Amino acid sequence: MKIKLTAILAATFLFAGIAGANSIKSRVGLMVGYDTVRMAELNESIGDLTMLILGQEAKPIKAMAGLGLDAGMAVSENVILGARVGVMKTQVTSVELVVPLIASAKVEASGAAVPVMGGFRYMIPIDDNMWAGFGAYAGLAKLTANMTTTSETLGVTQTSKLDYEGSAPVIEGLLCFDYRITESISLGGELGYMSMKADSIGAIKDYDFDGDGIIDVVKGEKAKNAAGEDSAMDLSGVAIALSLNYLF
Repeated sequence: MKIKLTAILAATFLFAGIAGANSIKSRVGLMVGYDTVRMAELNESIGDLTMLILGQEAKPIKAMAGLGLDAGMAVSENVILGARVGVMKTQVTSVELVVPLIASAKVEASGAAVPVMGGFRYMIPIDDNMWAGFGAYAGLAKLTANMTTTSETLGVTQTSKLDYEGSAPVIEGLLCFDYRITESISLGGELGYMSMKADSIGAIKDYDFDGDGIIDVVKGEKAKNAAGEDSAMDLSGVAIALSLNYLF
């Protein structure tokens, strides 16, 4: 009887050890990501403006990259509840016109986002070191768009800048994996889709481009296309990310 009881206790502790080893852990991670973006309406507005200023249409903005922090607390063997914040910036599109020895002009435009989200992941063990699963996050993002025009005539340079901002709800669904390099360090990966769209964006302040005392763009004035319609800023798209995580 004593031997039988000892065997049962040994099996119980062995099972607990295995379960503990295969339990998902809380973590703090640094993320780097690359996203495609739609940007159709704002790209149209940027193209309309560069066509008006320089007679050329800017190439569309199609992607953005960013860094983020992700933190999660394991609430069961398979579920993590967490939060994340990111700083994301789109590619820069530009158009330049040069008249040799006389004048040049250049227009640059780009966008950025700072999303803050909360959500969950459900992970299952593939082997002792690999986990895979899915997750969903939701929150809000601050979006900004800026356009800089630089002109030079006979050595005299003038620069004007126009900045817009807005806010947007963010929803992200993702597939994810986690590979434990050591007991406390893991490498993670994600593939998902992020929805992040502001129906309109407004100027962050009053702008007087030529210094004549007359306000050319009023604070809060919406970005518009050639038809006079508000331009949405749509940063929705496929999202890919890698992360380095500290597990505890």
